[in-house]
Amino acid sequence: MSHRPHDDTERIRYLTTHLAALAQARAKGVDVRGYLHWSVDDSFTRLPKPSAHVFARIARASSRP
Repeated sequence: MSHRPHDDTERIRYLTTHLAALAQARAKGVDVRGYLHWSVDDSFTRLPKPSAHVFARIARASSRP
């Protein structure tokens, strides 16, 4: 794990792995109604980290009307 403040590679890996698992569950018929991606660290961070941009991109691509 990196100690650089804006390097959150591990969080990106965690996020993409869990969202992929949610997509697989939905494909199998699991009633997934939402997903909240938040951590305590988010409350104290002023600037969005790279994982925020990854999550936004995935959310836009996966949104349904």
